[in-house]
Amino acid sequence: MCPCCGIPPVSQDGIEYLDVLPLLRGASTTFARSFDSAAVDPDNGEYVNITYLVRHLIGRLAARRTEDFPAVFAVVERVLADGDQEAQSLMVAGFFEDLLNVDEYTDTICQPSDFGPWLGPRARRVRSVASALQIDH
Repeated sequence: MCPCCGIPPVSQDGIEYLDVLPLLRGASTTFARSFDSAAVDPDNGEYVNITYLVRHLIGRLAARRTEDFPAVFAVVERVLADGDQEAQSLMVAGFFEDLLNVDEYTDTICQPSDFGPWLGPRARRVRSVASALQIDH
């Protein structure tokens, strides 16, 4: 475990595609016990499964229970910095696409921009995130 953020170590080669969801799940102490976690199935593929994690985060935000967000978004930054191309693509085209999808917010009073305070510098430079949240990058 990293002493500063509690994120488990990854291989010497950096973060790979199949490392992403386990790292995110490990950063969220509430996900494993959630209804959304029960829907995760390895046969679904990582892009589908990451949707369940994002839905969980949106639900936590709506409930104003954001205690895990610093650790989760530290993983996001780490994947963007140290992930291989597939891991970074999963973060951008999976995690962020779901996080920015307004259809995921229909049952809440939240919106994608509410996640702004937890976004790190690398996340803010992702073109789709910057555009959707109107961030100058």
